[in-house]
Amino acid sequence: MKLSTSSYVHETTTAPTSSLKVTKPKRTQISTKINVLKKELKSMNIANEKYSKRLKKAMNLSENTTFLKAIKSFTSIATIFTVLQFRECGKHKMGRRFTPDEKVMALHFF
Repeated sequence: MKLSTSSYVHETTTAPTSSLKVTKPKRTQISTKINVLKKELKSMNIANEKYSKRLKKAMNLSENTTFLKAIKSFTSIATIFTVLQFRECGKHKMGRRFTPDEKVMALHFF
C-alpha cells in the first residue's frame, strides 16, 4: 500500500471549517459585550459634556474682572474657602478630596 503525499495532504487540509458560523451562545456573548460598551460610551459622553460645561463656566468666571478684583482683596483663608466652594459644588458628598491647606482651614473654623 502506497500513499502519495499529495492525497494525504489534500485529505488533511480539506476539513470543514466552522469558524465562519457563529453559534447562538457566542452571539449572545458578543451582543452583551456590545451593550456594555455602548453604555460605557454613553456615560463617558455625558461626563464629557458635564466637564466641558463646568470648564466653560470656570473660564467665564476667571475672566470676570469684578470677581478677580474681589478675590485679590480677600484674605488667604477667604480665598481658599471661595475656591473650595466653586470646586466642590458639583461633586457628590462622598467624592470630595481636600488639600492640606483646606483641611487646616476647616480645623481653624472648628
